[in-house]
Amino acid sequence: MKKHWGAFWISESVLTLGVLIAVWALTALHWVLAVLAGVSGCIGAAAYWLHFRSLRYSLEGGRIVICKGILVRSRREIPVESILMAQSAELFGRTLYTSLSTAGGTAVLFCAVDLPEVRDKVRHKRE
Repeated sequence: MKKHWGAFWISESVLTLGVLIAVWALTALHWVLAVLAGVSGCIGAAAYWLHFRSLRYSLEGGRIVICKGILVRSRREIPVESILMAQSAELFGRTLYTSLSTAGGTAVLFCAVDLPEVRDKVRHKRE
């Protein structure tokens, strides 16, 4: 399943912009705080990038399998027949993510879901 990078780029841009504004604001006052803000922002951006890179989606026997984690790996399997509702968010005509609701909770997928059953539920929700 092909991963959507739009939501990642938006959140990464907001995080980077916030760090740059913090560094700019602190530079005139305290250069030590500016350095700490810059370093912590870089660490946060790197951690978020590694987390998003580690996400893996696959289809295995009628199940959507989500694997994620860098130091601690986790795996979640969602049977297609247990999906109650699917919604997707779009920005400028491109899908950012798809949210699948099941009886056990909600899963957010940053990938193209190519299952006809899920596409029908997304289309039905929009109408």
